[in-house]
Parts: sequence; C-alpha cells; structure tokens
Amino acid sequence: MNREVKKYLVFTFGLTWILWGSIAVANQYNFLQYGTPLMMIFYIAGGFMPAVSARWWGLSGLPGIYHYGLLKVLIRLI
Repeated sequence: MNREVKKYLVFTFGLTWILWGSIAVANQYNFLQYGTPLMMIFYIAGGFMPAVSARWWGLSGLPGIYHYGLLKVLIRLI
C-alpha cells in the first residue's frame, strides 16, 4: 500500500474515532447529553473526516485551495 494512503487511513480513522469516541465517553459519564449542539458538531465533523483527510493529504485530485488555505478558511469561521 502506498505510504500516502496509509497516512490518509490513519489520519481519517484516528480523528473520526477520537471525535465519535468523545461523544460516547461524554454521554456515558453524563458530561453532555447526546443531541446537544457540541455533540452534533463532533458528530458532523467525524462524518466529514474522510473528505477533510483526502483534502489534507492531497488525495482528492481536485484543483483549488491546499490544506493551508483550507485551514485559514476554517480558522476564519471560528
């Protein structure tokens, strides 16, 4: 398997599991209930991780902004 594909898979699954795992842990220990806005942000962000990872590692093949440009756009939104 190509090295970039391995990085993509590790990054994608790692961040998705971290985001969705934090939802499970926070819900299990009653930090936050499922359905709150913060939990929905984590849930949606975890769902978008494959696309974000593909863009980050340059595997999407689409012209446009690179990951630094994407990061700048995301930081401006926050």
